[in-house]
Amino acid sequence: MSAGARRSRRESQVLRIKIFLVTAVLIVLFVFIFATDTIRVTGNEHMSGQEIRTMIEEQPVSFNTALLYLYNLVRPIEDRNFIDRVKIRLANPRTVVAEVREKQFAGYIEANGKYWYFDRSGVIEACADTPETSLEEGKQYIPLIGGLTAGAPAIGDSMPAADTDFYERLGNLQTVLSRERMIPDTIYVDEEYDVYLTYGSVTVEMGKLDYLEIRMRTLADILPNTEGLDGTLLLSEYEGGEDGVVFRKREKASVAPETPDIEPAAPGEESAEDGSGSERAPETEQDPSEEGNTPSGGTENPPEDEEEASEDGEEEG
Repeated sequence: MSAGARRSRRESQVLRIKIFLVTAVLIVLFVFIFATDTIRVTGNEHMSGQEIRTMIEEQPVSFNTALLYLYNLVRPIEDRNFIDRVKIRLANPRTVVAEVREKQFAGYIEANGKYWYFDRSGVIEACADTPETSLEEGKQYIPLIGGLTAGAPAIGDSMPAADTDFYERLGNLQTVLSRERMIPDTIYVDEEYDVYLTYGSVTVEMGKLDYLEIRMRTLADILPNTEGLDGTLLLSEYEGGEDGVVFRKREKASVAPETPDIEPAAPGEESAEDGSGSERAPETEQDPSEEGNTPSGGTENPPEDEEEASEDGEEEG
C-alpha cells in the first residue's frame, strides 16, 4: 500500500471518529435540553390532571419533550373513557402542555353499581365508579337521568329510545340547563319518554322536549314565582304565544279520623246523629298546598301521577 493510500485511510478513520463524537455530543445535548420536567394539563373537567399526566408518562418517549411531541403526532392519546383526544405542544424545551378534549355527553345513568355516560346519539361512551357530585363554575353540567334502563350496559352499547332523535333533544336540554344554570334536583324519563324536571316540591312536565328554547325561557320566568308551591307545572303542550301555562296543585294525603265508640241504639230508636243507627264520619277538608322550592339531592323516583292532582287546584300563569 502506498503512503498516499495509508494517509487517506487514516484521514477517513479520523473523520468517522469526529462524526461519531459530534453525533454523540448532539444526542447528549438533545436529551439534556429537551428533558421532560413539567407536564401541564388544560381542558379537563371530568378526569383529573394527575390521571392525564399518568397517561402521558406511559408513552415510551415521555422522558423527552421533543420526542413526545413527535410521537403524539403519529400516535395521539384518544378515545379513552372520558377523553376524546389529547394534543401535545411544547411550552418550552422542558415543559409540555397537554390540551385535553373530553367527550360530550347528554347524560348518565346508574346501573350495576356504576355510572354510564352516553352521548347525543345514545351511545355509551364512558363509565365511572362515582357520579357527578358538584357543578363548579364553568364546568359543563351532565345530568343523572332517572327512569332510563339499559340492562347490562357496556361501553359502545346504544341506549334504548322511542326514536332516534330523543338523545339529541336530551342533549339540547342538558346544554340549556348548563348554560342558564337552571340545574334541577332530578330529571326523570317515563315509559313514554316524556321528560320531567323537579325543583324542590315543583315538578315541571316537559313532555317530548319540543319547543325547548321557548319552554325553557318560560320556565326561567315562572320558576322564581313558584316558591312555596307544591304541584306540577304543565309545559308539555306549551308552544308560546298567548297560551297560558297551567300549574296544577298537588293534594296532600288526608287522614281519616278515628271512629268513636257508639252505643247501639235500642230497637226502634234512631241515632241522635242522623237517625240511621250509626254515626257518619265527618268529611275531611282539602288541605291547602304548601309551597316550597328547596333544592335537594338527586333521586330517580318518578313524579306523582296526575290523578293525584286536584282539579280545583288548576291555575293559569
